[in-house]
Amino acid sequence: MFSVAARNVTRRAPRAPLALLSARRNLNLHEHQSLSIFQDFGVSIPKIAVAESIDEAAAKAKEFGDEVVIKSQVLAGGRGLGYFKENDFQGGVHVISSGKAGEYAEKMLGKTLITKQTGAGGKPCNSVMLAEKFEIKSEKYFA
Repeated sequence: MFSVAARNVTRRAPRAPLALLSARRNLNLHEHQSLSIFQDFGVSIPKIAVAESIDEAAAKAKEFGDEVVIKSQVLAGGRGLGYFKENDFQGGVHVISSGKAGEYAEKMLGKTLITKQTGAGGKPCNSVMLAEKFEIKSEKYFA
């Protein structure tokens, strides 16, 4: 009745469309990148600056007044509760006096931050974001 080839074709499981097989989530943004997008669309954001070196962090922190928030820019959540593998420095987010920005940047830049989301391998911290400190009245989450 049916040839062997025809029987083999009818026994195969249906395949998913190629587009579904290759679908990947490629939206990986650092916090400062997403804040810039919000700002482009009229959402108010705090004053921010990005630094990729210790000297740059120290210089840019002077623009923020007495206190500044320094945040490691790592593609993972839980940065505030994480720690840096190389020096055991606790926390990737700190409210500090502006004069200590270089000291804190030195403990973060070029190091590996480990959080609940990164696993034991952690993620590299190649930049820090400096942000103005302010009171939060209410929070809104965008997705």
